Amino acid sequence: MGRSVTGKNIDRVLAGGVARWFRAAGFTRRGHGFSCERGDVILTGSLQASKTNMPGDARFALNLGVVRRRAPITITGGLPIRKPSKG
Repeated sequence: MGRSVTGKNIDRVLAGGVARWFRAAGFTRRGHGFSCERGDVILTGSLQASKTNMPGDARFALNLGVVRRRAPITITGGLPIRKPSKG
């Protein structure tokens, strides 16, 4: 089974320059997503097709994200906050 029309459209947008921009900025590619590690931060980016796309009309969103590798521990009254146990 071949790729969907949406998948092919995303591939064309990536080949048209978006993938080159991410690679030039140091990102690695996985499918339609890209990531790059900078110290304790991971930068992410991906293309997402609109769910209202029609075969002759393709719209996309460029999703960008920043994720900290280690989240800080929140302290209240000198004790770490813990999730309540299920019970």
